Amino acid sequence: MFCDIVIPRTPLNELTYELPRDMEVAPGDCVRVPLRGKQVTAVVFGLRKELPECQVPGKLQQITKVLARGIISSELLCLVRWVADYYVASIGEVLSFVLPRGVFPQKRTAPYPQSSTGVASICSDGGADSEAVARQNFSVLVCSESKEKEAVADFLKRAQRYGSVVFLMPERRLKEWRNLVRDIWGDGVIEYHNKLSPANQRKAWLKAVEAEQVVVVGVRGAVWAPVKKLAGVVILEEHFSGYKEERRPGWHARDVAIARAKFADCPVLLTDRTPTLETIANIKSGRFTILAPLELPINRERIFVVDMRLHRGELLSPLLLTELKRADEKNRVALLFLNRKGVSRFVVCRQCGNVLRCSRCGVPGVLTADSRLTCRYCGTDCPAPDRCPSCQGVDFEYRAPGVDMVQRKLKEYGFSGAGTKIVVGTRKLLSQDFPENLGVVGIVNLDTEFALPDFRARERVWQLLCDVINRVQRQRARLVIQTYCPEESVLDCCLRGDSAQFFKEELRLRKEAGFPPYRRLVLLTIKGADRELVGKQSEQLRRIIEEQGKKIQPRLEILGPVTTMKAGRFNARLLVKVPTTIMPGKVIPRIKLQNSQLRIEVDPQEIV
Repeated sequence: MFCDIVIPRTPLNELTYELPRDMEVAPGDCVRVPLRGKQVTAVVFGLRKELPECQVPGKLQQITKVLARGIISSELLCLVRWVADYYVASIGEVLSFVLPRGVFPQKRTAPYPQSSTGVASICSDGGADSEAVARQNFSVLVCSESKEKEAVADFLKRAQRYGSVVFLMPERRLKEWRNLVRDIWGDGVIEYHNKLSPANQRKAWLKAVEAEQVVVVGVRGAVWAPVKKLAGVVILEEHFSGYKEERRPGWHARDVAIARAKFADCPVLLTDRTPTLETIANIKSGRFTILAPLELPINRERIFVVDMRLHRGELLSPLLLTELKRADEKNRVALLFLNRKGVSRFVVCRQCGNVLRCSRCGVPGVLTADSRLTCRYCGTDCPAPDRCPSCQGVDFEYRAPGVDMVQRKLKEYGFSGAGTKIVVGTRKLLSQDFPENLGVVGIVNLDTEFALPDFRARERVWQLLCDVINRVQRQRARLVIQTYCPEESVLDCCLRGDSAQFFKEELRLRKEAGFPPYRRLVLLTIKGADRELVGKQSEQLRRIIEEQGKKIQPRLEILGPVTTMKAGRFNARLLVKVPTTIMPGKVIPRIKLQNSQLRIEVDPQEIV
């Protein structure tokens, strides 16, 4: 007998080893094998009676010993393969997230019960309903945040009868939910996230392996928890950017969790006030089921929109300064938000608020040092216009304000005393809990959000505004929004609480441009010190992908390469639009480049 094993934290897929006559193993067992003169830990992925054609009999190494049996369930093994195929990675790279470094589980006398579902298709056209937990069928349920606590409590109580639950949430909400989950599940709650020390993470992992029924609570790494029988998955705020893994292969915890639930044949509950466009498209197609209408109750009484075209050259409007003084007099905290992520320069007409965009992609262009307008997506490059294409105005704004600039302005207006409580920050400011004595929140320049060269810019503005408005209303504070384009449809829909209109308009724009959810995106970046070599390699990579794309329908669309320089190194980027029916790993090659580095990112959340 022979077995296929995978070694975590390596760029390798399955390796075939011989099984000693007196040894029995099964998929999911943790074993010890020799590799290049060393003994390493590996996971058994399959058994075979015959060798692959490429293997030479008599030259195989043998498995040394079994460390633990049934550590990884069959549904988790299927998930690892799927993630490797979807995110264009090796199985060894993906397995490193399942089997943490330094974990040495104790040997078991019998393997864990295996899932009976086997390998399943991830593309489901079936519907779902609120009783899916009781029937233990795969389905994805979507709930508005207004009904979140009731829906999650009901979900956990139902799932408790069938097995374990993986519960993902933003880090700032761990404290809020810790006791609520324990009230339902008792002592069977395990926290598994990066805030824990490495030693405590290993203890949590081992506890999840040993427990019969457990709720594993975490941010994104908990999606890989080695629970015995997965009965359900809960994901709070499914649009949360922290669910995207930064390390290779850049998986997204929400999508991985849904895939895992598909393999385990169990339900998923997503909660959000402002779901992603991908989730909305799945609701409209019937793949996801919505449990309650996505309501956005808006009270305009304390929300003020300032048309900055009436205050040209001013960073802080008279209304915002008045609100800051009011908060200061009442000894309340003021928060000023502005964007410094991504580009620091953009082009907006001061007369009409129009942002100059790429004629091909429709995303905002970036102004370069030599006064050219460049698209970071497709590479379209042209001289910056002298006049606004919309109103023929000649008064442009080229720089987005930064934190230092705002702080200097505040000092000029006298807000520098010891008692002044004004906090200036970027998006990180909004990821934290607002102070209880909040008086006013000011969005210094909403247009910088729209001006980012990212097709998700409008969606992010929508999510940002809805989140800030909800939190401000809860604390009965005031909100001042400064913009050069107060008639922008995203702002209008948000202030009216009209989510249906926003989703309809944004999905239409995405479909016309061929962006997600209607296509998958794969961003390929080649980095190197030699501009000519990087450019040559990027063109070669484009030709390879084009050849692969000729075999499928509909065809791939490739944008770029676009070459930029950062920190003395050159980056050449290709953006590939892949049909949603094709796994990216089937058309995107994993190649090694000489004197350069290739990074592949599937479903990039930001392209700036």
